[in-house]
Amino acid sequence: MFSAYYEYLQDQLTQLKDAREALNALRTENYERKRQEAFEYGRQRQIQLAQKLDFMRQKKQVSSFIIKISASNLHFTVEVENNRWRVFAPDSTETYIL
Repeated sequence: MFSAYYEYLQDQLTQLKDAREALNALRTENYERKRQEAFEYGRQRQIQLAQKLDFMRQKKQVSSFIIKISASNLHFTVEVENNRWRVFAPDSTETYIL
C-alpha cells in the first residue's frame, strides 16, 4: 500500500521536474528572442540615424550654394542660406527675402 503511494509521489515529482524543465526552456527561448529583438531594434535605429544624418548633410550642402538663374532678358540671383532665400537682381539694390 505504501509502495503504491510512494510510486505515485515519485511520478508526481517526475512530472513536476519535467514541467519545470519545460518552463525553463521557454524562459530561455523568450529571453533570447527579446535579446535578439532589442539588438535588431538598436541596429535599425542606428541605420535610421545614419540616414537622417546623411540627409541633413546633403540638405546643408544644397542650402549653402548660390543658384544663378537667367530667363530671357530677366537676370537675377537666388541665394539659399540656412533655408532662407534671397532674390535680387545684380544691377539693382532691391532684395527680396523669402
